[in-house]
Amino acid sequence: MKLSKLLVIVIISLSACAPRLDVVWKKNEFQGDHFKKLVVVAITDNLETRNTFEETAVKLLKMKGIKAYHGVDFFPPNLDPKLHSKESLRKIVEDNEIDGVITMSLVDKEEISQYVQGTTYVTPTTYDPYGYYMHTRYTTVSTPGYYINSKKYVIEGVLHDLNLGMAKEDRLVWRGQSSLIDPSSVKAASVEFNKAMVSYLVKNGIVKGEEK
Repeated sequence: MKLSKLLVIVIISLSACAPRLDVVWKKNEFQGDHFKKLVVVAITDNLETRNTFEETAVKLLKMKGIKAYHGVDFFPPNLDPKLHSKESLRKIVEDNEIDGVITMSLVDKEEISQYVQGTTYVTPTTYDPYGYYMHTRYTTVSTPGYYINSKKYVIEGVLHDLNLGMAKEDRLVWRGQSSLIDPSSVKAASVEFNKAMVSYLVKNGIVKGEEK
């Protein structure tokens, strides 16, 4: 295969794998908000994974002028929601003047099988004997398609605007999901998902940066 064709295929592949959200929902009347203290919480029992996702999200949000904070600083790992009342959580929010929360969680994980299409291309078999490199004969070469097994992880981000109240039906204003196929590491998954989420939130005015 010629180098130019190979580069085109690589560029197309990279474009197809660009971070994006597969499913997005927004509360109809919600117009976006300027948050004074937006806290990011990764919901997982694995502290390393939690820190990685929260740190990546906070970094990207701050780059966009958003006042974002690590959830682990306000909701420590030993704070089990099942063992704490709504009043306790409300007190944490009020005492720290938190007006927005983004939660991230793994909502689905499954094994999938993907078919890789075979290729067909033409290649020269002989050359001009006088050294001008003019192809005099060609042959068609085909490679068969095949299946590969992969793992798909569906991660969901949810935005809660606490300026609208503490009731779930009031504060839930946005959610987005992204499907990640065989991420190479937790860090890679974190970067891919958060780039897609933060980009969407800022581009669509769901979360607004500081007014200048």
